[in-house]
Amino acid sequence: MTRNTLLWAVVVALSLLLAACSAGSEASGENADEAADGGQTLVAPDLTSETFVINVAMTDSGFEPSTIFLPAGQYVQLVLRNRGEHEHHYRVAGLVPFDLGWVVDPEIDLEAMTDDELEALGITDEADTEHVTHHLSPTVVPFKGSSMSGISPLPNEVHGYAQRGQRDVLVFYPVSIGEFVVEDVKYPELTGRVVVFEVEE
Repeated sequence: MTRNTLLWAVVVALSLLLAACSAGSEASGENADEAADGGQTLVAPDLTSETFVINVAMTDSGFEPSTIFLPAGQYVQLVLRNRGEHEHHYRVAGLVPFDLGWVVDPEIDLEAMTDDELEALGITDEADTEHVTHHLSPTVVPFKGSSMSGISPLPNEVHGYAQRGQRDVLVFYPVSIGEFVVEDVKYPELTGRVVVFEVEE
């Protein structure tokens, strides 16, 4: 068994264990057993895959689009933009992610920069700022702190959040095939769906 294969096996085992623990708080008896194994088909991540970028708008009336489709085992960048007036969350229940991280953009004091420095970065007006700062060597961290309302994503689940007018970016390999419910944990009536499909070779 190679080192990469062993690492993959350990990660899958830990992901399933953590998923079972979090599912256990929502299920009992026979349902808990189903939640623990989920009947999910898992695939190995393709560490050489191109980045698959998907954008989702979080609004006060739901997610746009309400359903997204992700290729199993491929590297995904999920960009969540809050277009509503309140804090919104995007939690994908039961999806097993590999190498999950949250993107942190570098902090730049735009007000302290001269017009020439801003122009050198490609920032010519307010509309350019988010796009440009996103490409200035962002850092990926393996955790996400609590939101303003005190809700913390778990390190083993696809869960992002943003305040009004802000965004959150997650990167990961979705390794479980199937359909998963998306929920806004702050506003449970807002739901969506993620479909992870097997990639044809």
